[in-house]
Amino acid sequence: MPRFATATTFVGLSLSITLFLPAATPPTGEPAIDTLAASKLLDKNDCRACHQPQENLAGPSYFAIADRLRYDKAKIAAAVLKVQKGSNGKTTYPGLKTSIAVMTPHPQLSPAEIETLIRYIILESGWTPETAKDPAKK
Repeated sequence: MPRFATATTFVGLSLSITLFLPAATPPTGEPAIDTLAASKLLDKNDCRACHQPQENLAGPSYFAIADRLRYDKAKIAAAVLKVQKGSNGKTTYPGLKTSIAVMTPHPQLSPAEIETLIRYIILESGWTPETAKDPAKK
């Protein structure tokens, strides 16, 4: 389940407030994640332009990314390289009706920052082995 919520009305006035809820705990053995720092890193870069927690845009949703990577160290390492060097758009994800747009390279990010972003996205997606079997549970 995402760890943030947005409200849009307050006494008849329209405004947008983002609330960051307490950080989720990664599975046993996974490194802890500073979710606020990771969220700021997503904002600072162009990640949210193509990726959203539950909606497939030009790129896959957080849940689709999590379902593909599943905390697998080798898959995460490959994803780190893909984010840093860019991709050709040929990777397919379940739920996307069209092929993914080409991902621009992010050489300004260190491999450690990218890995933190990926782990944050997996954590925020609400992915678990149970939700992978039934995405309605997320």
